[in-house]
Amino acid sequence: MVLLCGHCGNPRESGAPTYRCACIPAHVWEEPDLAQSVRTLDLSEVIRCLRHHPDTRHLSQVALATLCGLSQAMVSRLENGVNVASIDRAVAALAGLGAPGVADGTRWRLPDDGEPLPPAKPQATPEVPCVVITSPVPIYVQVKDPPDPSATGTNRHSDVAFVADPDGPRLIVNRGIPWGVTSAPGGATAWFALTDREQHITTAHELKARP
Repeated sequence: MVLLCGHCGNPRESGAPTYRCACIPAHVWEEPDLAQSVRTLDLSEVIRCLRHHPDTRHLSQVALATLCGLSQAMVSRLENGVNVASIDRAVAALAGLGAPGVADGTRWRLPDDGEPLPPAKPQATPEVPCVVITSPVPIYVQVKDPPDPSATGTNRHSDVAFVADPDGPRLIVNRGIPWGVTSAPGGATAWFALTDREQHITTAHELKARP
């Protein structure tokens, strides 16, 4: 079986080197930050690394979308920090990009990883109440920096927002708020901790109502 690049159409691992796919050179995957992002299936950081690396920044969002099997809009969101909650989708995207190695449970094992990687530690805060959201489709999570109080004055900004998006529901949380997400064949479950009794939650309807 010959694996063809989804962008240039050339074979990835066979055929004459002159005609072999060079969209993402092999040495790019050896960059420490990119390699670690691949290991942890952090597709958002993978896209950002590829968009900024001098040897791959020529690849447009459309080109990366073709390789990943995602929409250009989703690649744009990935580059802006929204990650995919579906492990299967992240694995398929890495395979489409031609990442070396194989999927290993909830991680990706690179060829130079001697032992299987331990599973990622779940974020757990049993001492505080949580809000749980279930969905029949993957839930995307975006972590953002909280607004600077000195710049926002007395205006109250949302700590958490849940947005209905054409590419799937999106949970937006301020950095520092504990959260987690679990994906399954039948959908996904996301949660975030209510660490502040005055914490404000914004829904998609409230977002639309804002000027």
